[in-house]
Amino acid sequence: MMAGSNGSDDNLGRRLTGFMAVGFIALIVVGIAAAWTTHRSAAHIRWLAHSYEVQNAILDARQIVERGETSRRGYLLAPEQRDFLTIYRNSTVALPAAMKRIRHLTRDNPSQQQLYARLLHQVSLLAMIRDRSIALVFAGDIAAARAAFDTEHSALPMARIRDTLDQMADAERRLLTIRERDVIDGERLFYAVLVIAAVLLGMVSIVSLLTILGYTRDLPQSRDALR
Repeated sequence: MMAGSNGSDDNLGRRLTGFMAVGFIALIVVGIAAAWTTHRSAAHIRWLAHSYEVQNAILDARQIVERGETSRRGYLLAPEQRDFLTIYRNSTVALPAAMKRIRHLTRDNPSQQQLYARLLHQVSLLAMIRDRSIALVFAGDIAAARAAFDTEHSALPMARIRDTLDQMADAERRLLTIRERDVIDGERLFYAVLVIAAVLLGMVSIVSLLTILGYTRDLPQSRDALR
């Protein structure tokens, strides 16, 4: 009789050990999956933040270009207002750094780099045109500076720059939409992994509990049989 009782205990022990092993393996698998989803979500968040940086860099460059053009126009119309010249010079100094920032942030994107190369060429041409008009004002030939501005305006250099900046901003907005969706999908996947982990642990706990309850329910019958 004692041998039968020991056999039941051994069987229960094997079952519980098996359930614990399954639960432990499930925890390892879920832990690996959670780590992977966390790493993946962090990467998506970094790329999302990167897109915001690119958008801000494009916006900064646009503002500097526009500010330089507005101040130059004001200086051509009112050369005695030296504030226009100061703003123009400050914009001229700030523009190269803004352009370098765009180049640096878009180095991972070949299509944006192509647009950047076009933008750099357009901005370089505009800078030469601007410098010539400012030099004419310094030389006292305001009429020639204004005539050059009118001729330049008909060629629409600023319109081309704005168009290129718009294309770059639109391309980054599309990437931003994709990356926002990737972040949301990553969060959903992470929570799905947590739910699966909770279900697996719950199942192992329930089966273990039912096994123990079944054993304790049969224990009085075993005692009666021993008597």
